[in-house]
Amino acid sequence: MKKTFTTFLFFLFLSNFAFAQSANYYETYVIIGSTFYDAGAVTGNADFQNTNLGTFACNGSLVLNGAETNTKKSGSCDITGSKMMYRVYKQGSSTLPVFTEIILPFSADFGSCFSNSGTCQRWKKDNHGLNLINGLANGTYELEIYFVGSTQFCGVGDFYDSNSSNNYKATFTVNNPITIGTASAAPTVICYGSNAAISVASPSGGDTFYWQKKNVDNSWSNVSTGSFSASVPDLTITNLIENATYRCKITNCGGLNEAISNEVTISPQRPTIITQPVDAVDCYQNVVN
Repeated sequence: MKKTFTTFLFFLFLSNFAFAQSANYYETYVIIGSTFYDAGAVTGNADFQNTNLGTFACNGSLVLNGAETNTKKSGSCDITGSKMMYRVYKQGSSTLPVFTEIILPFSADFGSCFSNSGTCQRWKKDNHGLNLINGLANGTYELEIYFVGSTQFCGVGDFYDSNSSNNYKATFTVNNPITIGTASAAPTVICYGSNAAISVASPSGGDTFYWQKKNVDNSWSNVSTGSFSASVPDLTITNLIENATYRCKITNCGGLNEAISNEVTISPQRPTIITQPVDAVDCYQNVVN
């Protein structure tokens, strides 16, 4: 009986020791620009979860500056670090990128807290300076984050704020619209060996144009390119002697977005002999004697 009671006290001691060692987050925030968003916190700030961070052009700015985490430790447990993990991906993506970490340096020691049941500390970084818009094509994107802290001397290992394993997610949109009208050739009837011009109607929103010619393997080669703001220069084709198909492509944001016109096929016509060997009708329907 004495042995049984001693064993019971030993396990009770271990249980109380384990219970006394703890580490956790009690507030977490995401910092976008200079704005604090509540992640695992309830304050007057806007919530990060499910928020729409806005719509941006490719030269716009949506800066992820870091995060702030407030932690509580008890007993001999020591918190050695805190970081925010994040990733950005287009909605509907079948393959998601790996998470990237932002290490949050130690910022402040609050001393005893929660009715002297533990010691509270702050870990914070507010100058990371990552513009999330850089390199993104048009679309709606998810910014997904969670927090992880590390410990020593308490046996609890890493601890997390992951929104009950669902992580915290906000959205934003990149929108740089391009419009391009109908491409057409002039003249509509083109004689063998003559010249023609192809134009495209009402382009807008682009910064670079490409006139392209279709190859025999159905790929496209650039035949003329340049910068533009309000209109695309016509493509002039000289000495037409074979059928050829052309189109115009317009891009913006360094080629991240594009719009492509309809295809225009040019078929130069040869003269038609009416009365041999004197009279002929050229491709403009003129009788040549």
